[in-house]
Amino acid sequence: MKLALVSPYDFAYPGGVTEHVASLAEQFIANGHEVHIVAPSSDDDTEPISSVAAPIHRIGRVVSIPTNGSVARITLSLRSYLQAKTLLQQEQFDLIHLHEPLMPALPLTVLRHSNTTNVGTFHAFRNTPLTYFYGKPILRPFFRKLHGHITVSSAAREFVGEYFPADYRVIPNGIDFPRFFRRYEPLPQFADDRPTVLFVGRLEKRKGLKFLLRAWPMVLERQPDARLVEEATWWPTHNRFLAAGYFIAEPTFADRNVDPLSDDALRDCVHIVEYVRRLPGVDPHSVVIWGDSGGGSLALELAGEVELCAIVPQEPATVLFAGIYSAENLTKLGAQPPFLPQHGRFIQEHPWDYYTPELQQRTRDKLAHVRCPVLIAHGDVHPLKLLNLEAIVPELRRLGKDVEVLVYPGQRHGFSRAIDSPAAPQFFADAHTFFKRHLPVQPTPIDAALISELPTSSAPLSPPPY
Repeated sequence: MKLALVSPYDFAYPGGVTEHVASLAEQFIANGHEVHIVAPSSDDDTEPISSVAAPIHRIGRVVSIPTNGSVARITLSLRSYLQAKTLLQQEQFDLIHLHEPLMPALPLTVLRHSNTTNVGTFHAFRNTPLTYFYGKPILRPFFRKLHGHITVSSAAREFVGEYFPADYRVIPNGIDFPRFFRRYEPLPQFADDRPTVLFVGRLEKRKGLKFLLRAWPMVLERQPDARLVEEATWWPTHNRFLAAGYFIAEPTFADRNVDPLSDDALRDCVHIVEYVRRLPGVDPHSVVIWGDSGGGSLALELAGEVELCAIVPQEPATVLFAGIYSAENLTKLGAQPPFLPQHGRFIQEHPWDYYTPELQQRTRDKLAHVRCPVLIAHGDVHPLKLLNLEAIVPELRRLGKDVEVLVYPGQRHGFSRAIDSPAAPQFFADAHTFFKRHLPVQPTPIDAALISELPTSSAPLSPPPY
């Protein structure tokens, strides 16, 4: 059966529904079904990355909406209307499984255009159900298009059932029992008799960390040797840089899915770098950048715009830097804005068909302005290696730039950010060594006693797909 799993939430950001969808996809695939994931994504990569062997159709630009003590990262893009309609016409799914089916705007758009069997799973329970109360007349026609109704808990069933009565089946969130039932030796740093509290959860209001922190002094009054550990396993390379003593700024910048060659994202990042350089405690001559894919292309752009100590572009999406990933070229391939990473796959695989003499000269001129050492890290799988290793790197060398290249055999796109990548620790070590060679002010590592190196298998959740 050909299935579509639709999520309203940013698939590049950790969350319960995202994890639920990814795990459900794995189970459907294991049972012989063809699964597609449809969701918005804030990731600027040239290709969506996922730990699940399912195509990901990225639809819509992500906006953050405060709701229910959290922040919902959803899409409200009007452009997603035509994109979703086109996708359903092309793929002809046998069944569409929508998660939070009445959440704007992607699930509602998919329901609007769906002519197949639709099943909805409701996850949320809210203390203030104003959305359903005031939105009921508008949402009712969409609700009627659902052929099956699931909730993940009795509380969720009572909540949605009050406004949209139906025969709901409660199917709780699954647990990968074989994974979590594994027996491990205690971590040496915690293998003592000290009482230990482990907090696992996102750092947001409704997860309750602030209450734990407020209560902790009272805990220490009664139990002076108590220990508090906060879990952070989703971003392993980020965490390694933090542990090594780097101050990390992860920017949010303008989307490039309408005009991929717009300089809006670059302007945003220039302002962010200048802001970081002025921060107290930051040496303005010791700012380095690690960027992956689209971020790697921006790192090269920034190296020609602002003072930087060094950059590590990882598999940079230089189809952007070189100007061949243009709206004009994408349109000729049949794509329409908002442009998705998969729309430019042919360009990545056949860059020489688009890399005109004029663009080659423009690229040389831009590379000539690079003013800092460059380490390009690359897997040998993704087609971006063609333009990067056969054009960009040789041109940097011809220009006399300080450039190094490291290739990680067999590694997929975005390997440094995947928690299960065997090359991620080596990438960090290589990047850290490279940065230290050039930094005037060296990072001071965090006290090793405060850091726990956890094995991948002990992570409480699989990382969300990037």
